[in-house]
Amino acid sequence: MVGIKTVNEHISNGKRFDDCFENQQLALDLCVHSSDLSFLARDFKVGQVWVDLLFDEFFHQGDLQSEQGLPLSMLCDRNPDVTNIPKG
Repeated sequence: MVGIKTVNEHISNGKRFDDCFENQQLALDLCVHSSDLSFLARDFKVGQVWVDLLFDEFFHQGDLQSEQGLPLSMLCDRNPDVTNIPKG
């Protein structure tokens, strides 16, 4: 993972941050990682709704994979013995 050190190196070297694909990719990576962690700052009830929606999406994907005879991806199996979702 490319991190803040790389951003600081670009700035200290006098390079423009927006002048190449690698820099644009770095900026996008930083945005995705920071938004991915934002759920930690939310109320537990809000986070629980998002987790429930996420597993609904995973299970729907597993249903489609099963219908097409494909192997099920991790966390996409509705079988509670395979995908253990902690309660609480």
